[in-house]
Parts: sequence; structure tokens; C-alpha cells
Amino acid sequence: MQTFYVSAHRLARRGLVVLLLLLVGAAQAQISQIQQLIPAAEFRSNLAFYGNSVAIAGDVMVVGAPGDGVTGAAYVYERSGDYFVQTARLQADDKANLDFFGTAVAVSGTTVVVGASGKDLSRGAVYVFSKTAGTWSQ
Repeated sequence: MQTFYVSAHRLARRGLVVLLLLLVGAAQAQISQIQQLIPAAEFRSNLAFYGNSVAIAGDVMVVGAPGDGVTGAAYVYERSGDYFVQTARLQADDKANLDFFGTAVAVSGTTVVVGASGKDLSRGAVYVFSKTAGTWSQ
């Protein structure tokens, strides 16, 4: 049994991430949908490109949305039972228009790394967040 995801970041330019379960038996494989992830209603925007980048490590998933607002965002989900629940929306402390924060994401344990390809006239930047006492901070 293996869980994997499919990202449709250009779907209606908003995007979504679908978690799928792969069951491989002796004679055949079956795929079933577990969950669809979309950001909370107050953070949905038409050009978010949510799901442009996705990283999963253990019970933590990070989804990049470089077009979210005018600066971009990354969404953190944590496993609760069989499902992932949104626990944070990350943005850079020095956010600026057209940063494209969320172009790339990575996660390991309690550390999340987010790339912003448009930062400083497209020189780009990498931001590191860590979780301490239940809160993600840069």
C-alpha cells in the first residue's frame, strides 16, 4: 500500500492536489482517491497555481502556491488519522510583489524550505521555516 499525489496546479488557474492510494495485489493494482486538498476559502485566488510544487515527508506535506495573492504562499498540512489537515499558511517576512514564493518546496521533520524564484528581480531566494511549540516560524 502506497500513498502518492497528483498535482493539477493549472486547473482553473487555482489548482488542487489529490492524494491517491495505490494497492498492488498479486493479479492487479487498484488506485483510489483518498482526499482532495485545496486552501481554505479565504486564501483561494484565481491565479494561485496551488500545487505548483509539493513535498511530503512522513506526516507533513507542503504545497506551494507561487501565484497566491501577489507574493505567493506555501501551505502546510499535517496528517490527522487518515487525512491531511491544513495547519499553516507560510509567507516570507520580507514578502514583495511577484516574489513567486512557493515555486519550490521541501520538508524534513520540523523544517520546511520554500523557494521564491522572483525575489530580488528574479535572483531568487530560499526561506527556511521551523516548527517550535506547534508554530511555524521563519
